[in-house]
Amino acid sequence: MASTRPEERQGVPGKSWVFSSADGKTRYRLLLLAQGGRVLGLYAQGEAAAVEKQAAVLDEDVVEPHRRAARPLPGDVVEGHNASLAFPRLARDPALLRRGDARDELREPAPGRGEGGPRGHASLSVTFEAVPEGGGLAEYYEATRRRLGDNFQVTSHAAFRGGFVDVMRTETPVTVTYVKRFYFARDGRGCSLSFEAREDVFPRASRWADFIASTLAFAGAGDAAR
Repeated sequence: MASTRPEERQGVPGKSWVFSSADGKTRYRLLLLAQGGRVLGLYAQGEAAAVEKQAAVLDEDVVEPHRRAARPLPGDVVEGHNASLAFPRLARDPALLRRGDARDELREPAPGRGEGGPRGHASLSVTFEAVPEGGGLAEYYEATRRRLGDNFQVTSHAAFRGGFVDVMRTETPVTVTYVKRFYFARDGRGCSLSFEAREDVFPRASRWADFIASTLAFAGAGDAAR
């Protein structure tokens, strides 16, 4: 048995479906939006009891037209003295890069919700600083890692667009948090973008972290201020 209805996101038409498996044990939700010959889909699946329990969250993330943005692209470019970054409209902070060391709440992609608690968002901190002794990327990375200490356990390390990216795990007695931190350095200046989210939200925020970090235009000390 299935129910369907027309949908719209930012003027993009589509349709949503809610349906169950033949034995009624599994529930599904599907949203499809079509624009310019391309289709964007959001899909949810789970045990019937769990889906019913989290119906309010699924309604916000998949069904309600006014809750989610149709285009998973940044809405604004934020420019400052040190760099420029593209941000989703809900998360932009015009002063973020001008402050040089700031923190803002990233509200895309769809966050999670704790048991009876608030929605969980990913947060972003942006830091600009001098590299010790005028060094480059390797020196900046090592200095930052020493400063973070052993509480931030590196689970993966890779190259990323001329810099580095680490995924780190940290925990307290009550929560586990993952951090995706990007490192860049140029002309004696270091820049790091640190995306942080609790364990259940992080998998959904990780690709957005990659996307936003890929938009960074970093001005080194030798460049004219923007």
